[in-house]
Amino acid sequence: MYHLELKQLHADNAVSEALRTIETICDEYRLEEQFGILSLSVIEMLTQMMTASSDGTPEINIDFFIENSIVTVHIQNNQSISVLAKQLQSPLAVDTDNSLHAILRLVDKLTFKEDENEVILEYFLRPQPTAPVAERAETIIEQEQIVYKQID
Repeated sequence: MYHLELKQLHADNAVSEALRTIETICDEYRLEEQFGILSLSVIEMLTQMMTASSDGTPEINIDFFIENSIVTVHIQNNQSISVLAKQLQSPLAVDTDNSLHAILRLVDKLTFKEDENEVILEYFLRPQPTAPVAERAETIIEQEQIVYKQID
């Protein structure tokens, strides 16, 4: 098993550190084709967690585990993410930019720890039928078409 941990990240550097780690994992384990799926879903989850935090500047711990054909990402926040957990129960009702829907489509298994301060994203990297791969590709294309508005 391979384990990488990123501890006590602040909102301003969590995304860049997570991307750097995902790139390392993909290079080390020849998962280059999975880079888009891993990076998009993890970055979207981090963004949602930062948005859902009470002051917008949570302290985040990220653990990456690679075992056989499963990549597991544990993201722990020092603030409650119960609002995010509820939103992920019914993402289409509250998600206007489809980012929650994209996370759910890209991740094979999504769970919350009981204290609701930790999200666990699991990716099963075994050969999959072509239908789920095509669905993931469509989700990535849809996500690329979203235009983000900058607020001054």
